[in-house]
Amino acid sequence: MSANSKAGLLASLRTLGEFVKFSHTIFALPFALAAMFAAGAHLNRERPMPAPRVMLLIVAAMVCARTAAMAFN
Repeated sequence: MSANSKAGLLASLRTLGEFVKFSHTIFALPFALAAMFAAGAHLNRERPMPAPRVMLLIVAAMVCARTAAMAFN
């Protein structure tokens, strides 16, 4: 892969990130995590924190859903 094609790929990714407002997704992430912890504490008082795999899946779902919604819009 040449340097010119790498620069073009990075420029395309940057344009896509600006188009779908990826920065807004990063801003919304703490609110999604707070909701996850609040729901976990409400549903399971013995172990209020979800398993790491579940946390990762929730974050991935939130980021993918928000990015897809902004792209479709």
